[in-house]
Amino acid sequence: MILPGVHCYRSQQAAIAAIRDYKVSLLRNAIGRGTSSRDQSCACDAFIYQPKSPTKPPLLLLGGMGPYAGASIFEYACNRFNDDRVVMLYQACSTRDRTEVIRHVMDSGSQDAAVALADQVVAALMRAVGLLYSEVLNQTPSGNVPNQIDCVMSCNTVHYFLPLIRQRIEQGENSVLRRLQFASIIEAAVSQLRPGLPVVLTATTGTLLCGIYARALRRAKVPLILPSTDAQDALMRAIYQGMKAFNPAVARAAGNEFFGRLLPEARQVDTIVAACSEVPLLFQAIAPQMRPELAQLFHSKHMIDPVVSVIDQLHIGGVSTGGVGQASAARCGG
Repeated sequence: MILPGVHCYRSQQAAIAAIRDYKVSLLRNAIGRGTSSRDQSCACDAFIYQPKSPTKPPLLLLGGMGPYAGASIFEYACNRFNDDRVVMLYQACSTRDRTEVIRHVMDSGSQDAAVALADQVVAALMRAVGLLYSEVLNQTPSGNVPNQIDCVMSCNTVHYFLPLIRQRIEQGENSVLRRLQFASIIEAAVSQLRPGLPVVLTATTGTLLCGIYARALRRAKVPLILPSTDAQDALMRAIYQGMKAFNPAVARAAGNEFFGRLLPEARQVDTIVAACSEVPLLFQAIAPQMRPELAQLFHSKHMIDPVVSVIDQLHIGGVSTGGVGQASAARCGG
């Protein structure tokens, strides 16, 4: 029996149609809430695409940070893997804002808030894995339950907490969670870059503050160029008051301001790393209304979407996954 908020589909076509309907419902519900809409306003729904005879380990996508971006990556994964994998999206919408927690950790010097958020993510993973087993894996005709579940967290900023998440899983009593193999979207993005060629990083302030990309780029010998303070302020408005609030007018205005202020940095590079899952969606939303000179410049750049990168690499078997006991490239601290 399918539990409330859990939606299972046997065909790829049905899964994709359902997630598209879900995205429409997100927009419709946000209009009803007005400008107060945020990630935490949405329900923690789960979507499972269950092909008849998968040949690869299940893929768990931890989304909901934000929910529209999570839904978009589920659609992409269903298209990418066809009938090779069970694909599950768990929308962990109730997770506390990551940038807010990172600011608190940086200001206070205390890790208490970080540990609390890590525990919140672990609880979401526990619910997601429990649903995955109860609805799909324990009911396979052969009875062969896989000993590995590949896991992708679609939020870039939450990767700052990945070492703590792994530590809390290792210390916990739920041995099933130890079957999770985390694939880092940061490593997947950086692996596409060439040493010595600078990139512009577009990300939340939390991602910039904690340095998870800066460290990975430094190890790869890739020079990093950051947006100006004014550009970063415009991007945060576009993400939080525009995309996450489902307010297209604010997204367009702040997004156009951001890309306009990013012009000097963008002229110096060929590649932009969209290190927030909202940024590719933002660019798609405003590209048709961009000033001609902005549109021409940014369409000539290679924009890397780290979440798409890791899905693509999982598809061809070109990304390494790490169990809960393994070190992560995205370490906490300096």
